[in-house]
Amino acid sequence: MIINIVKSVASVVGLMVTRMPKTDYKDYLYKSLYSNDSLANRRFYNVGAGPFKHKFWTNIDYINDWYADNTNNTLEGINYDLFSLEPIPIETDSAELVYTSHTIEHVNNAAVQNLFNESFRILKPGGRLRVVTQDIKLSYRAYKDNDRHFFFWIDWFSKPENYKRVNLRQPLSQESIAQIFLEDFAAQASEIPLHGAKHRISDSELKRLFEEKSFEEVLDYKPVETETNPEIKITEGFPLRLRPAACPPMSSTNSSMTILTMSSPGFTDCKTLRVPRACSFTLSVNSFAIL
Repeated sequence: MIINIVKSVASVVGLMVTRMPKTDYKDYLYKSLYSNDSLANRRFYNVGAGPFKHKFWTNIDYINDWYADNTNNTLEGINYDLFSLEPIPIETDSAELVYTSHTIEHVNNAAVQNLFNESFRILKPGGRLRVVTQDIKLSYRAYKDNDRHFFFWIDWFSKPENYKRVNLRQPLSQESIAQIFLEDFAAQASEIPLHGAKHRISDSELKRLFEEKSFEEVLDYKPVETETNPEIKITEGFPLRLRPAACPPMSSTNSSMTILTMSSPGFTDCKTLRVPRACSFTLSVNSFAIL
């Protein structure tokens, strides 16, 4: 009704009111920044993409029963097992962007190393890798301060349909903050999952470890190895610090890959690290989150 009134008033003074055509500003941004070839061939890669879907992006994920709902998405992209340590089937120097969110903490260091090496290989000169993962120092601070609000997912995984779906032993609201903290970065060593490592770390053991060892030593802690108790290294799946190996000086911006890093999700202490394309990556376990 209002639009009709506006049209009538406008017509009196010789104006015509029409609806503006709908435009997708995100499409415009992609088209203004990247070539038609990159858009048509979807040279933007989301590793561990799950249900994500975008017409310019290619999903890289691994088909399995646990994530069966994502099978069709993965089939439209690249079915790739990070643990295989094989090359990702993408041409060298062809990708515009590689993005991965909350994936590297679920695989071991060898898989992360290979993923970063492969990202380095497939990215065009000046391409970008963006990695999102937890910041262990923030989680540890919440554990020490008994700040349960930090672990905002407690309420969600306290609902029967949610905590049972992911095989937790009881509602997360009934767990101690020590176990919630441990489950956040080393779930298999926590007492919370129904299925996990043979040796689980109790609240008292976790407290003792932080009293007797340095922060870094705790992150590298593993129980005594026996035939019935295989090695457990709770840092498998930990946030990692990206540290360039000894590299030759950069000759130009075009010879580097830009990696966006942040101290933790949501913080603005952002810096850009440029690494020569001839340089390899080395990973060391630490509390630095790559974003």
